Amino acid sequence: MNNKLFLSAIVPLASLLMIAAFAIPFGYLLYQVHHHTSLSGAGVIVIGLILLIITPTAAYLYERSTEK
Repeated sequence: MNNKLFLSAIVPLASLLMIAAFAIPFGYLLYQVHHHTSLSGAGVIVIGLILLIITPTAAYLYERSTEK
């Protein structure tokens, strides 16, 4: 019973830390692209579009390769 209580506290905390570990550097990257390159807002849009296309494509290819 004690293990379930421990997991119910650790799992949300771990997921929050993993999201923050991705979001903070990604936000910093977008800020740097927007404010310190000649790409400005267009660069941020291009990065977003790349993520929008690559993420589901990678998930599809991974799913397809693991279901065999």
